[in-house]
Amino acid sequence: MAALALGALILGVPHLQESGTPPLAPKTSETPAQQQQAGALATASSVHYATQWGIEQALIDRDSKVCMGWTARAACTFAVSIFLESVGLLDEALAFNPFVHEYREHKMDRGFVASAKDCTGPGVTSFKIVRNPFARATSSFGHQMDTEFSHNSQIYQAMASAMGEWDLRKVSFLQWLRAVKKVTFHSLDIHSRPQATTPERDGHVVFDSVCKLEDDLEACLDAVNSRTGTNFSVARAAETSAPHTSDHQELSGDDVAALPYGSFPKGDKGKKVFPEPADYYRGPKGAEAAALVVELYQVDFELYKYSTADPTGIGLISLQETLQRMVKGGRGGQQPALVVA
Repeated sequence: MAALALGALILGVPHLQESGTPPLAPKTSETPAQQQQAGALATASSVHYATQWGIEQALIDRDSKVCMGWTARAACTFAVSIFLESVGLLDEALAFNPFVHEYREHKMDRGFVASAKDCTGPGVTSFKIVRNPFARATSSFGHQMDTEFSHNSQIYQAMASAMGEWDLRKVSFLQWLRAVKKVTFHSLDIHSRPQATTPERDGHVVFDSVCKLEDDLEACLDAVNSRTGTNFSVARAAETSAPHTSDHQELSGDDVAALPYGSFPKGDKGKKVFPEPADYYRGPKGAEAAALVVELYQVDFELYKYSTADPTGIGLISLQETLQRMVKGGRGGQQPALVVA
């Protein structure tokens, strides 16, 4: 059971040592009416928000005229590896750095980076790899706690102020969601923002295929290959990206959404072992968390046609197990599942 987690310390914000004492959070003097108004404005902003299209939304094979959309926290290392293998660059990327995003950011030819216009060009076939928003939200939470908000002091300060807590060891999934709603996505980065981009939301970009991680990804890629003569495949990408995952385990109880990050145990490698995604959505606190995810990521649920129904009732399978199955080349009998990373 696994999830991509990059543990790191942040410079320019209060360090959170295991035995340290965090600084006090700033106090607020907002009246209940002001808080209610701010909440209404935050809700409106979240519902209509879509991520701006930048350099981390899509890659394009200009020779084959195929554009692949991808998103942070949607098995992005795996997705980027799929693309790099298809253009014969995966070995070079892995030799540069086993974490292929380093190659993508620092060595890869910028000609592979796709704009929205590139993905809608004449004769271009486009597809996007997406992920269930319920699972992705839990992954975003874990990532932001592990990396202290992507090593970004401005995000850290904004979120800590909204949560009323600077010690991330004391922050729960539910607190994080409430703070995301309060500060809005404008104050966050690609690891927390919706998968849907503004051009997609506005109808300017419509991907020919939406390939869901949970629903026979291989078949979706096979269809793209048949149409374009390309060779997008999963086995090698699954094998090489699997080491960049960290452990998950089932956690019982109806209050997981309210459990602080610091309460999660550490695994053999000293990294946090996170609950399974469905664990966060049980009980009254879990119901509140699920409602916030639906509200915040409404554009993803609607655009990619994901159900907002009971997130605890979906069959679960870890990203690690999914990748292992793909390495073995077997997709027979694979059931749709909530993928975690």
